[in-house]
Amino acid sequence: MEEKKIKVTKSFRTRFNENYVATIIPADNKRGYKVEYVYYAPWYIWKISEEIFQKQKRILLGMEIGSLILFLAIVLLRISLNSNKIVYGITALNLCVQILEIAALIDFMIARRKTTKIQYENINRGLIAFTTIRSVLSSFAALICILLIANKNMLSVKSMGMVLGLLICSYLAWEIKRTYQQIPFITEENDTLKKIYGAESKSSKVQ
Repeated sequence: MEEKKIKVTKSFRTRFNENYVATIIPADNKRGYKVEYVYYAPWYIWKISEEIFQKQKRILLGMEIGSLILFLAIVLLRISLNSNKIVYGITALNLCVQILEIAALIDFMIARRKTTKIQYENINRGLIAFTTIRSVLSSFAALICILLIANKNMLSVKSMGMVLGLLICSYLAWEIKRTYQQIPFITEENDTLKKIYGAESKSSKVQ
C-alpha cells in the first residue's frame, strides 16, 4: 500500500530521472562532445496497425467533443436546477476533470504507436481514471437533479433534458474509457544504451 502511494506522488523530475539517462556523445564542437538525455526505459507499444490506431483516435476524439458540447449545453441551460449549489458544485468539478481528460486525449492524439513509459502513464491516467471520475460525477449530478425535480416540483422539458444529457455524458465518459482499454499494448525492451555504449567500445578498440 505504501509503495503505491509513493508511485502516485512521484514528481515529474523523479519520473524523468527513472526513464532518461545523461550520455556523452561525440560532437563537432569546442569540447568535442555533447550531453544528451537518452530514454532507456521499456517502450510501450499499442499492438494494432497504424490505420486502426488512427481510427481509434478519431473515435475517441469524436466522443470527447460530443460529450463536451453536450455538457456545456446542459450547464448553460437557464433553469433552476443549474442554480442549485450542489448541482453547480458537481458540474463545476466535472468540468475540471474533463479538462484534465482532454489534456490526456490530446497527448494520445499526438502519440505514436511506440511511446515512452511517461507518456503512456499520463495517457492512461487521463483516459481511465479521469473518465471514471467524470462518469460517476455525471451520474451523481443526474441523481441529484431527479431528487430535486421530485421534491421541489421542478418538472419541465428542460429539467428532464438536463437529466438525460447528464446520463448521456456519463455513458460517453465510460465508453471513452472502455474503447481506450480495448486497445492492446505490449512492452518492448529498449536497447538504445546498448547501441550507444556498443558503438563507443568499438571506436575505442579501433583507436
